[in-house]
Amino acid sequence: MPAVHCTSDTHFGHRLMARERGFAPGAAPTDDVGEGQVAAHDEAIIAAWNRHVRPGDIVWHLGDLALVAPRCLVGIVPRLNGRTVATAGRG
Repeated sequence: MPAVHCTSDTHFGHRLMARERGFAPGAAPTDDVGEGQVAAHDEAIIAAWNRHVRPGDIVWHLGDLALVAPRCLVGIVPRLNGRTVATAGRG
């Protein structure tokens, strides 16, 4: 029987969240965060997700999946274990 997980606020592709979560050490609040730092942030989330979620599990994502165009998620969502059911964030 698959496990059911709940999560939210992954913020894939979000420069501010990458900085706030420590992927741009030393960056001031007004500094731009580079693509490499955002990619490291996204990769860390994918790795943590896949450590906890098995391929057959169900994941309810309760908002704020990403701050990128949906087409940018094509390289992320297929790499996440489980079947994701996403709800809208606060848009």
